[in-house]
Amino acid sequence: MRNIIIISLLGILLLAGGSFYFVTQYLNSAETESTDQQNTIEAVENDNQDNENGGLNDSNSNQEENNNEIEDFEYEEYDEAVAYQSDQEERVNNIILKQHNYLNDKAGWGGAESFDHEELQNDEDWQALRDDINYLKNDGFAESKILIDMKNAHSMADLVENGDSMALRFLHRIFHDLDMDINETDADRYWNVTHAFGSGNNHEIIYAYLTGDQE
Repeated sequence: MRNIIIISLLGILLLAGGSFYFVTQYLNSAETESTDQQNTIEAVENDNQDNENGGLNDSNSNQEENNNEIEDFEYEEYDEAVAYQSDQEERVNNIILKQHNYLNDKAGWGGAESFDHEELQNDEDWQALRDDINYLKNDGFAESKILIDMKNAHSMADLVENGDSMALRFLHRIFHDLDMDINETDADRYWNVTHAFGSGNNHEIIYAYLTGDQE
């Protein structure tokens, strides 16, 4: 009888030990899986951050090489925000809308990181943008602060043709803000970078980028 009791106790201990082993293994496996998933998430986030910072670093490098081509970059002083040449207002406003849409496609959704500046010389849409900027600057707008924005747009376009992806973003932001203010186009974000409509000193980032005067 005593031997039967001892054997029974040993059986119970073995079963308990086996259960404990399997539970421990399961918990360790679950913890390892959770850690692996967290590491994967963190790796993706780090890759995205690296890509973003890398793009900015590349743009800063391009800008440092290109800003020395901009000479005597000074602004005229104007009292009025926006003024149009005679009978040009409707045409000007339509151009602002059209080129904002074009730059949405050109700079947005990763376009600024992937565009090939060497192809721009044969890009009819890009050449139309350059022609429109010249028209707006010389024949569309009259003496007013928005001419400063057109000068900035013209200079940014020059940098874009040298491969500066950040200049493409700034060029888009100029037309983006002007389209919102002039045509009352809806958008989720307002960059506040124009001289004609911007508040505060946010537009100074454009000047700083063009002249290389960045802290």
